[in-house]
Amino acid sequence: MGTGVTDLSSVIDQHMQELAKPGALSVRPGYKVKNDWLTDTRSIVVTVEHKVAHLSQDQMLPSHVDGVPVDVRQATPEKREELANATGFASDLRLAPDLGAVPHFPEERTMSGVRPAAAASAHAALARAVAAKPKLDYTPPDRLALDPVEADATLHISASPDSGWIMLKPFLKATGRSLTVGLYDFTSGHIEAVIAEALAGKLLTLVLDHPAEDPTADETDAQTVAELRTALGNGVDQAWALTRPAPEADAWIFPTAYHIKVAVRDHTAFWLSSGNWTNFNQPDIDPASSATDADAARHCARDWHVIVEQAQLANVFEQYILHDKTIAAAHNLPPASAGPPLPPPVLGSTETAPFQRFFESA
Repeated sequence: MGTGVTDLSSVIDQHMQELAKPGALSVRPGYKVKNDWLTDTRSIVVTVEHKVAHLSQDQMLPSHVDGVPVDVRQATPEKREELANATGFASDLRLAPDLGAVPHFPEERTMSGVRPAAAASAHAALARAVAAKPKLDYTPPDRLALDPVEADATLHISASPDSGWIMLKPFLKATGRSLTVGLYDFTSGHIEAVIAEALAGKLLTLVLDHPAEDPTADETDAQTVAELRTALGNGVDQAWALTRPAPEADAWIFPTAYHIKVAVRDHTAFWLSSGNWTNFNQPDIDPASSATDADAARHCARDWHVIVEQAQLANVFEQYILHDKTIAAAHNLPPASAGPPLPPPVLGSTETAPFQRFFESA
């Protein structure tokens, strides 16, 4: 027989009584896991409260039903909580794994027939929150061609956690008139402090997303913006990116994230990176010369960074960010309170091996 989702759901319907053993929490179509690896063998997945080694025959789940393998998975504490009270679990609006979110499967059902995905925050509560938010079509800046550029340029290349901040810090401090920035996440206190000092009497233009809190954050994105406004006053021109989940926006362009990391200095040079302005991506360390910092580097992200000194390319990036800012500002809601300060970040545990080599900036 076929084993598509529809077929497996039908098999589950016919065999619920056989699958509803003590300790079974939910059942769904899925794939079999073998030796801790997901295979392409379709199976019926039964999530249980705890796996037990020795059970009586009447308490054991069948190995197959209608020729379809039955795969048994043990629920995480969060998944157990969701399956026990799907509506209550969803009310906490857990939108990311670090906020307690768990995977959702449309065909998953508890043994009492509840479908957790129907109540899940990411599927229902968030959808309700943005249902009235209109979608805007993305538009590029007017009269700006993305033609190839052939010109001399100076490139400065670095990696994090090796030397990313060692290169970014002087780039920021050298700002003479303006800094135009598009970022996904900005929660690092040491970066905010350098910008607050370096851009006094100058112009900071910032388009910023507002993702779930980074565990290494010194402050939230809203607190970063609030502190920069306090330090720089009218020198800050900031807008929240128009992402669908953003509570600060009344319309959306980007479905999930504004995942850009670009800073243009004085219209002539730009910093381009894979990493955000967080302690995880831009730690204030020098692991090549400090054993303590070398150990701390094991808790950080590996990112690339490049600074390009070339005015024509800098102008292209800057015009796109400025255009995003103009559109976003027209659809931003009145600013909310930045909220109370965050507790000091805790350095997470790690199983990674020590770095064998660190790369200096070039």
